[in-house]
Order: sequence, then C-alpha cells, then structure tokens
Amino acid sequence: MPQSPRPLLAYEDLGAPARPAVLLIHGFAGTARAHFAPLIAALTPDFRVIAPDLSGQGRSASVARQVDARLHHHDADDLLALLDHLALERVHLIGYSDGGEAAIILAARLGERARSMTVWGVSGRVPPERIVAVYADPEHRISSWPTLQAELDALHGSGAARPMLTSWAAAMEDVRAEGGAINDTEAARVTCPALILAGDRDPFNPLEATQALAERIPRARLVTFPGAGHDLLDERPEQVIVLARRMLTGVIS
Repeated sequence: MPQSPRPLLAYEDLGAPARPAVLLIHGFAGTARAHFAPLIAALTPDFRVIAPDLSGQGRSASVARQVDARLHHHDADDLLALLDHLALERVHLIGYSDGGEAAIILAARLGERARSMTVWGVSGRVPPERIVAVYADPEHRISSWPTLQAELDALHGSGAARPMLTSWAAAMEDVRAEGGAINDTEAARVTCPALILAGDRDPFNPLEATQALAERIPRARLVTFPGAGHDLLDERPEQVIVLARRMLTGVIS
C-alpha cells in the first residue's frame, strides 16, 4: 500500500504575501517564537515571514521526528516540502544553531530559489564531546535541570524534555562516528550570498571550525562577535537584526 504523505510542519505565515519571503529555522529543542521572537517582530512589517516549528517540537510536536545521523537532512526535507506547499519560488533563509546547519543543506537543494542565507551558531561539525555528553545525561550534568525540564515540557509537551535531549546527543555521536561532518557536501554547493555570524566563545562551535565552514561556502562572509557565545540573537540582538536586514535587502552580498 502507498505510504501516507508526511504531515506538514506547523507554521506561522506573517506579513503581506507580496513581500519578499523569509524562512526562519529555529534551533534544537526550540520553536520559532522561542528562538526568533525579536527577529519576527523586526521583520514582519517589511517581509513575508514564514516561521515553522520543526518536527517533534512546539506546534509540530505531533510530527514524528527522525533523530539519527541525518537529522539535519530530515529537517531540510520537511522545510523543502513546506516551501513547495506554499509555492514560494524564491526565499531568504535565516537559521540558528541546528536550524542553521539545516539551512545550509536547504540552500544547496534550493539552488537559485535561495535568495540569501544568514546563519549563526553553526560550524558544520558535531559539537565537542564534552558538550554532547551534557545532553546525554541531563539530570546529572545540567545543574538547572528541573527548571530546564519544566521549560522544555511546556514548549513541547509533558515528558518531552529528557528524550529530546538524550536522542539528540545519540544522533550527534552517530554523526561523529561517521567523521563529524554535518553538511560539507552541501556547503560547497550553496550559490546564494551567505552571512555567517559567530561568537568567539561559542561552546558548541569552536571559532576555527566556523571559519573553515565559511571557507567551504563559495559566497560566504563571516562576522565574528568578540566575547559572545552561541545564542547571538539573545546576546547581541540589535547587531544581529541589523545584519540580517542588510542581507535581506542586498546591502551585504
């Protein structure tokens, strides 16, 4: 018997349909609103903002999440299906953390349909083993675990927190076992202008790895934030929003 089509991701479609479209791709264990609220507010007056929740998370909690060594590719598959459903011929991509890694894969698949790509919290590599180990055993390695558990359960459903973190950790170790590269092939095939933002104290992505990623993407520009960590929109919101808008309007190319 033919398989039933995979459910579409839940999403918000904000702003006027005639304006340039921007797809926001949130990070692991987040939602579009949780990770991008300031950016959504800043962009909606001038752009059509498509803000999905990735599978197994937030409003898409009922969409089964495939958590394995091709996690980011599965997310790109879902996002491509959403763009096709919306009949978007061209779109800007903005991604954070795991969402940024998926954005690179998606940009390569879209080719000329991708107008630009802005990402942060990325390196194209699995995070260091010491970081992944924290999420493999969150009860014992995260000092604020009860608070974090409550926050994640509120976002994704009761009981979601621990399996979400431990399955991600297992998937990252599967990628590491295959060499640690997330999207090398796709990075080299991205044809649109790309902006990579990096904190030089990002524990998930050593700056050297992010610099190497920028070198793999043909039209990439890297902007480094001294003293900043992983979540740049939280730490440096005004600067990130200004740079994102410049990419969307072609000021940076």
